[in-house]
Amino acid sequence: MRRSTVLVGTTLALLCAAGCSNDSAVTSARPSAGATVTASVSAAPASATTAPSATAASATAGAATGTPTPAADHARAVRAAAEATGRTSARVDQNVELTDGETTYHLTVAGDFDLAADRGQLGVDLPGGGISHVDEIFADGQVYVRGSAGLPKGTWGAIDRERTVAHALLRAPVNDPEHFLQQIATLTRVTRGAEEDVNGVRAARYSGFLSDEAVTLRLTPEVRGKTEQFRAVSGTGVQIPAEVWVDAEGRVVKVRLVLDMNPVRSVTTVSFTQLGKPVKVSAPAAGITAAVTELTGVLTG
Repeated sequence: MRRSTVLVGTTLALLCAAGCSNDSAVTSARPSAGATVTASVSAAPASATTAPSATAASATAGAATGTPTPAADHARAVRAAAEATGRTSARVDQNVELTDGETTYHLTVAGDFDLAADRGQLGVDLPGGGISHVDEIFADGQVYVRGSAGLPKGTWGAIDRERTVAHALLRAPVNDPEHFLQQIATLTRVTRGAEEDVNGVRAARYSGFLSDEAVTLRLTPEVRGKTEQFRAVSGTGVQIPAEVWVDAEGRVVKVRLVLDMNPVRSVTTVSFTQLGKPVKVSAPAAGITAAVTELTGVLTG
């Protein structure tokens, strides 16, 4: 009984490391004294998707024909799809559902993102939260966030994209959609299911598990420590089942990650639609930005 209690408690801590409460400001940003950020701070970083090179054709062969492929090809197909998606743009919709057995929280993220150019704009909503909405802009190697606690109204906090971190499992740093592509690129024990209709397109469903590296990717040291505590108590580590849907052109159209330990359950779903759509994003004017050293809270991952 004690082992089970510790496991559930640790799981909830992993999923709510940034706080699940709805009755307080959920994002804390600390502006540097007198600092501002110009609209162009640094060159845009390389694409966050670092999957090994593979052809998109391998991802689509099974999806297009329905013919089973050798088991060894499935992980390669998912990696190829993640890589192909990272070379285009899309409408991105994220849905995060977390329950602790008594209360269920729903967080949504939506916007347009040029994954190839590392530029995008997202809106984040948590109905009923102390802070229920923030806006995010990814441009010029920076992430700009408006609506966070600790900033004057209308001011965008600016932080280097590479410095952002995730404060809980199944979340991406500042909701960065490229983070999910990098995670699924290391999927293990991959199997291929049937084709399904996903957001109006036919797509092959692949199932597997996030690698240990993907589970802890860009997590804060505190949360990484909790994953090690979980591993020590459970003896198996954190197992995250993942499903990836790949369209006939070898691109990811949907990702679903699940952590289920009754009564604690978290499901993160990411959809990529309107692939290839034009995306225009500009960094906020320097006069309404302020450099920040940290972004925390459930809305920013």
